[in-house]
Amino acid sequence: MVARLLEIDQAILRDAADKAMAATSAKISVVVASVSDDYYDFILLYGFIGGSVLGLFLWACGLMTDLPLLLVLQGAVIVAADALPWCRSYCVGIVPLHIRQQRGAREAMRQYQYLRSKLFEDMPFVELYVSLADRYVQVVTNPAVHKEIPANWDKVTNEFTAAARKQGVSLAAAAALKHIGERLAEKFPKN
Repeated sequence: MVARLLEIDQAILRDAADKAMAATSAKISVVVASVSDDYYDFILLYGFIGGSVLGLFLWACGLMTDLPLLLVLQGAVIVAADALPWCRSYCVGIVPLHIRQQRGAREAMRQYQYLRSKLFEDMPFVELYVSLADRYVQVVTNPAVHKEIPANWDKVTNEFTAAARKQGVSLAAAAALKHIGERLAEKFPKN
């Protein structure tokens, strides 16, 4: 449905995360998701609208006037919107930006909660979350990091966004990880 990272890109991110954590006692995690949500509600909505418009057009032109056939046609368009990968990608692509950002933030927090539950409560921890289809990036910190580095991480996300357009996601994420590691090393040096 959407782009995924290649093996070489995954290796670049693993190497960048290891280098970023080499100078700090904090843990850094990178989550790269192909999409933050399935968007079934929007796919269903767009399929319903497309099937309704097509059915109305065929009925208005007199090409198909039998109601059960029009309903079958509408159902077929809904199924096609979900089953055809190019149609599904298009539907996700036209979801309003604020909805994609909201769902990206929700998934970033869900991933953060999962990862945090696997680590110690007071251990400094930062998550870099990237959603490829949503074109969304967020840096999430735990309270231990937020207490020492209260400033927001907008500089990291803005630099990531600019670099992703020019260099690609993996190199942009590697640069973001380096920047995160440098900021963490100031307050949480390696013992």
